[in-house]
Amino acid sequence: MDSAQDPISTTFRDRGPQAVDSSIVPDGASCIEQEIAGWVFSIYTYHPRQEAKPEVLLLFDGMHRNAEQIRNKAIRLAERTGMTLLAPLMDSERFPNWRYARAGVIQKRKIQPPAEWTGPILQALVDWARGLFPCTPARVSLLGHSAGGQLLSRVSAYSPLVHVDEIIIANPSTHAMPVLHERAPYGFKGLFSTEEADRRLRAYLTAPITIYLGKEDKGTRNLSRSTAAIRQGSNRLKRGRFAFRTAQGMAKSLGSPCHWRLVEVPGVAHSSRAMLEAEQLIEILKSKCVTDPPS
Repeated sequence: MDSAQDPISTTFRDRGPQAVDSSIVPDGASCIEQEIAGWVFSIYTYHPRQEAKPEVLLLFDGMHRNAEQIRNKAIRLAERTGMTLLAPLMDSERFPNWRYARAGVIQKRKIQPPAEWTGPILQALVDWARGLFPCTPARVSLLGHSAGGQLLSRVSAYSPLVHVDEIIIANPSTHAMPVLHERAPYGFKGLFSTEEADRRLRAYLTAPITIYLGKEDKGTRNLSRSTAAIRQGSNRLKRGRFAFRTAQGMAKSLGSPCHWRLVEVPGVAHSSRAMLEAEQLIEILKSKCVTDPPS
């Protein structure tokens, strides 16, 4: 897409602090109701009381879907970065595991119609978040921990997001691997035509993805143990490293760029609080850039 013709996709630089639309997101911690893409969400928000940068961090919790809790864990991060936090509640009643961790792509081993996929909902959340600042579109990053990381992995693979700065996939049980031979939701096999699979795989490799891992996340509690999951490694740390190495190798074999990076946090196991409070996350968010997948 030509950013000269589409100012909303421009990378905004040298922008001073701006006020968020207080009629939508009040200062401090709050919870708002918002209809997005036909779904009514409770969105737990935090807006730093000082004027903030026009930057938003969308947060996706793990298997317990505690949006309020993950918002609370990230408040210190928001105060340090000036970012506005948005944690949409994707409850297990409306978003069971197949709609959440598997991104709506597979239910009971059957491929679902693309209209049922969760990716378009996340894109609508991104588009809504970008409009929160009256003077300029906000820069939007996403962070998902554990099951939330699985959601972001599969959405990035199968329904590439546009107008995002960073997609931070933290400590997921499994990844959508950037390979054509592994069946979805662990790879690209079975979802697309050969040509379309190749296109989406390249888009996946060039997405602004950070594989964000706790170096002590070596336990097996709630770890997926399917055959395809075990092929990724024996724990979350090994699986994340394997996904990153696979992305690098696939990009090399395709002659494609790879915009992924791997960031590990020493001394941290499977803890969303510790991952949100780590200095490494500050560095990730400082160095982000707007990237759109190829059309």
